[in-house]
Amino acid sequence: MQGAGIKSRPLTLWDYLASFKKSLAALAGIGIAPALLSNFRPNWTAYLFPALGGLNLLARIGTVLLSFLVVCCGYLLTGSAHIRRYIYSGLTVTILSLIAYLVTTSVYVREIAVPSTNTSVLVSVGSQRTEFALREFGSQDDWEMLRERGFQDEEVYRLWTARSVLLGRMLLFSAYLGVVLGWTYTMTSFLALELSSGRPDDSKQCSEGKGLGNETMVSSSPDGG
Repeated sequence: MQGAGIKSRPLTLWDYLASFKKSLAALAGIGIAPALLSNFRPNWTAYLFPALGGLNLLARIGTVLLSFLVVCCGYLLTGSAHIRRYIYSGLTVTILSLIAYLVTTSVYVREIAVPSTNTSVLVSVGSQRTEFALREFGSQDDWEMLRERGFQDEEVYRLWTARSVLLGRMLLFSAYLGVVLGWTYTMTSFLALELSSGRPDDSKQCSEGKGLGNETMVSSSPDGG
C-alpha cells in the first residue's frame, strides 16, 4: 500500500505546456514571433518573414499552426531515452534550413527602395522572364524592371512566368519553415529533456515501492518481530 503511494502523478499535456513559462524552452516562441510581428510593423520586421506576395496571409497562419503542432508533439518525447539525439537533429535541420533560406533569398528576393517614404520593399520574383519582359526590357536587371513597372503581384506575374514565381516562393517558404519548425522542435526537445530529468524513473519507483512494502510486511510478521 505504501509502495503504491510513492508513484508520481503522470505528466499531462497541460502540465507540459505550462512548463514552458518557467523554462528556456519558451524561446520556442522566437520561431512563431516573426510570422506575427512582420504583419504589424512591416518597416523593419518585414525581413523576418519571406516575401510571398499574395500567399503571405496563408503562409503566416500555416506557420503558427504548424509551430503549435510541433510544440504539442514535443509532449510525446518526454520520457524517451533518445531526447539528446532529437535535439541534435533539430539543430541540424535548423542550421541547414537557415543556409537554404539565405541562398533562396539571394536568388529570388529583390529589395526595392521607395524614396518617397524613405523605406524599401521586399519582392519575391521568378527565375524565368515572360516574353513581355524579354521584349520590353531586354537586358535590364530585375531591380530596374520592378522600379519601372511596380512591385505588385500583378506586375510580378507579368514580368516572370507564374511557374517560376510560385516555385521560388515555395522554396523560400519551405526553407523558412524548416528554420522555424527546426528551432521549435529543438526547444521542445530541451523541455522534454528537462521534464524527464526532473521526474524519477517509474520503474525505479515501482521497485523501491515494492521493496518498502516487503520490508513493512517482514517487520510486521511474528518472525520479524
